[in-house]
Amino acid sequence: MCGECCKNILFSNECGYVKDDETFKEMQKKHLIYRFFSKNGIVQNEGEELEGAILFKCRFLKNNRCSIYFIRPIFCRDYPSINKKFIQMGGTTLDNCGFRFEPDKKFIEYLK
Repeated sequence: MCGECCKNILFSNECGYVKDDETFKEMQKKHLIYRFFSKNGIVQNEGEELEGAILFKCRFLKNNRCSIYFIRPIFCRDYPSINKKFIQMGGTTLDNCGFRFEPDKKFIEYLK
């Protein structure tokens, strides 16, 4: 595994993507799992919805390998989450991910 999915993580809540430290601190208080992650950068030049969103990385990624692989969180175990709803909404893996799948048709076509 390359570990790219563990270095470029976006989190969201009911207000959208996390774009400030205070929001993330509140999420960490409510859900201990968020303490596994630290800030890794800011999204730039990706459109209004993503602009300014914080990129996170997993604290357990060592030399591009998961140091807690056998006890990793469920959302790590499920990645890439290939479920019908995710694919219908245009979800894909990261460009440099070893896992590949493409939606069978564009989201707009499901609305027809």
